[in-house]
Formats: sequence, structure tokens, C-alpha cells
Amino acid sequence: MQELEVVDKYKYLGVDFASNLSWKIVCSRLAKKARSRLGLVSKAMSEGLSFEAGERLWTSIIRPVLEYGAEVIGGVWLEAELIQNEVGRRLLGANLKTAIDVIRGEIGWWSMKSRRDLIKLRYWGRICRLKEDMMVKKIYRLLKNRNENIKSSWFHQIKTRLVNLNLAHVWDSEEVGTKSNWNTTVGRSLRNREVSEWKTRMTNKPKLRLYRVLKLDLNREEYLGMLLTFAQRKALTSMRSGTHVLRIETGRWEKTEYNERICKLCNNSVENEEHFFINCYVLERIRDTLVSIRSDCGVDISVMDKAASMTFLLANSCRARETRCQVARHVADYIIKASWLRSKLLGL
Repeated sequence: MQELEVVDKYKYLGVDFASNLSWKIVCSRLAKKARSRLGLVSKAMSEGLSFEAGERLWTSIIRPVLEYGAEVIGGVWLEAELIQNEVGRRLLGANLKTAIDVIRGEIGWWSMKSRRDLIKLRYWGRICRLKEDMMVKKIYRLLKNRNENIKSSWFHQIKTRLVNLNLAHVWDSEEVGTKSNWNTTVGRSLRNREVSEWKTRMTNKPKLRLYRVLKLDLNREEYLGMLLTFAQRKALTSMRSGTHVLRIETGRWEKTEYNERICKLCNNSVENEEHFFINCYVLERIRDTLVSIRSDCGVDISVMDKAASMTFLLANSCRARETRCQVARHVADYIIKASWLRSKLLGL
């Protein structure tokens, strides 16, 4: 009779089971595999592929790696969040100073934690719908009461997530309904949690003062799907997010008082986004890019108040999609040209 070998870990169906019941080994391996594919996103963006094409790389060959085994793998996995954030930065052309909440807000992404919670709770709902005479259901029944209060157990994780989503009553009743109804219920609850936490985080970040006005919900921004160049999308993202080189932002890095963050081109007032688009007379020579919005799109921003003008330029709501595309192109081109002229005049 052959003696069984005792090992510290064993891989079964793509999941590494460790003798100490830790998920660190499998999480580390999956994260390494996912990171090895990030270059594909950068290559796609550098070669001029659309945002949709780049995002499809994420959803088809990178994210599935991070979600493999999510039905059972538990614990906090920060590396998965970092990888998703890195992909978002590459898709948007955003730098390291861009807030994570902006990246997720522009693309409309949930956190990886919520994505994995969705998978886990869908799987639990599937177990609840099984017939009582099935082996999986019998094992579930045997272990549920024993383990639901053990923090490290899968049962406790499911129960905690349901309580967090105000679905605690379902844990006891197990009345999940049909597959479609349960998936809809869980998805809606998780989305509400995501949006609430996302808005709360943004409230505490002064840098996002303009973004909070422009961005009201956690969904993908339309300009990302428009026929814009990567440079144009990047310009819109940087200005919307407040991640640019205007004094309102660089002064924050230097801890300069707000009223002292004066425009170095005209020395007239604080150089914020409104000043950059509307007030700075030095940039007047290239402001014809914005004036053309009136002739091409039939919209006259000169008759709007400044707040309305900024909202229109960076979150335009024209009825026709083609008009919205034209406005986005004009605004992006102005940002690019004005930024170039500003840098040239300041010797940057």
C-alpha cells in the first residue's frame, strides 16, 4: 500500500488549497497571471484602438482571471483592486494623481470586491434552489448551522454580505426566488451600495469639487464611446477630474492658499478650470475652437453664466448624439491647444 504524501498545498480545478486554509497562494498566482496581461491594454491604446476594444480586453482576458473561484475564495484582496485601477488608468490615459473614484466613475466600474460579492451571492442563490436530496444541498445543510458564526468560514461571509445589503431575512428563509429575480435583487443592492460609498468618498476630496458637479451617477461617460482620439479622451478626462497643471491643482500640491493660486499668464485671478476656459485673455487667441461650437452645433456658450458654461463644456447634454460628439471634439481640441500654448509661454 502506497503512503499518501503530505504537502503544504494542492491545486485542484485551478484553485490552490493550502494546509493552513489560507487563500494567499491562489490569490498571488492569479494576480501575477492577470498582471502579465496588462501590457495588452497599453498596446491597444497606443495603437489607437477604441476605448471599447481596450475595455473588452479587460473584461474578456484579465478580469476573469481575478474572478476565478470567487464563489468560494474569501477574504480581502487588495491586489485585485490595484490591478483594476491600473487597467482603468491605462484605458483613460490618467496619471497616478488621478483619483481612483474618478477612474471608476468615468468608466462606471464597481470595485472588484463588489464584483466578487455578486458572484458569491449568485452562487449561494443557486445552492438554495437545489433540491434537498442533492449531495451539495445535504452538505450545505449539515455545515450551515455549525459554521455561520465562525468568521473565517464561507457561511459567515455569505451571511455578513447579506446583512450588509439589508437582505438578512433571506439568509434564514432562503427564499431567493427564480435565478433571474435573485440576480436582479443582488445586483441592485450591490449597485446601491457602490454608488453610496462612491459618492461619500468624493465628498471628502476637495480636488473633486468640479467633478462632483459634473458626475452624478456611477456609469460610463458617453465621450469614451465617441469617435475621439486617445489624446482627446485623455484631455477630457484630465480636465473633468481636476488632474491637470493649472494653478488650482499644482497649488494644492504645494499647499498654497486657494486665493494665491493665481494664473501666471495673466496674473488676474485664480487659475481654475473656469478661468482656463473662459476668463484668461492670454488664451483668447485660440478660443475660436470653443466659439466654433456655436456655428457647428448651434449652441452659444457666451450667453450662459459661467457655471452653466462649464457644465455644458465638460458634461454637455445636447439632445442629438452627433452634436454631443462635436462639442466633445471642440472642447478636447481646445484643452490640447490651450495647454500647449500655456506650457510654451511659461517655458514648461
